[in-house]
Amino acid sequence: MSATTATATTATATPPAPVFPPPTSETNWLPRSELYKWLNDPNLVPGRDFLLVDLRRLDHEGGTIRGSINIPLHMPGYSFQWGLGSLLQLAKAAGGRAVFYCGSSRGRGARAAGWLQDYANQQAKEQGKEEPEIKSYALEGGIRGWATAEPEYVKLIEGYDEQYWKNGGKCGQ
Repeated sequence: MSATTATATTATATPPAPVFPPPTSETNWLPRSELYKWLNDPNLVPGRDFLLVDLRRLDHEGGTIRGSINIPLHMPGYSFQWGLGSLLQLAKAAGGRAVFYCGSSRGRGARAAGWLQDYANQQAKEQGKEEPEIKSYALEGGIRGWATAEPEYVKLIEGYDEQYWKNGGKCGQ
């Protein structure tokens, strides 16, 4: 009698990000020129007067806009929605304005801004307030638009990697 031996292989894969409904709030788009003014205003400080959040994870390369904090939208074992209460508190402490961006801000940036605005609206309603305490934005054009804009924008990118952006925002060739 012959025995058949089966070899099991296990692959380590990144679990899919939790699926959440799209935000109900319309995206508030912040023009690049407006954020540029904020960053160059000596009376405004990122983290104190506005919250600037880079949502990139694996594509967090080529640099980041000065004053940004990195909170990836999708990470194994973490859901952006689970941190909305903390983000709302950070946004309140930072002057009531939160700006989110990713590569283009059309996907992650717009969703994150919408989800935080939805949460702020819900909290205001539950507290009997007419208006939420914060306004959440997505940066028009995202980091790609910022990095390929005029030189004065590029000067505000910490860790700017010229080759990365010459490659169209991709690593290597």
